[in-house]
Amino acid sequence: MENKTPYMKNTMRAQVGLGDLSTIGIIFVVLAVVLAVGAYILTTINTTAGFAAGSISSNTLAYGQTSLQTFAQWLPILAIVIVAGIVIYILMNVFHGKGGTAV
Repeated sequence: MENKTPYMKNTMRAQVGLGDLSTIGIIFVVLAVVLAVGAYILTTINTTAGFAAGSISSNTLAYGQTSLQTFAQWLPILAIVIVAGIVIYILMNVFHGKGGTAV
């Protein structure tokens, strides 16, 4: 019987590889499509519903459009950060334990 102390817990490590890049790419495509469709719907409602300019409904739609545009502008930066994280993870796994410390 193995004696396990309470401070020694099994840790789960995230396993990310090159095969996961396609999944991340599909997620980004779906996210971009959802943002585009959402922006189209908000624009269509705002132009065809006939809300008075400056009304709560019109302002809410305008804020929604601005929010979607702001979030969409961050997509390239998010993509770069995620891909850089995957590359760093792969490099750390390749050089881990080979010939001393690799930083």
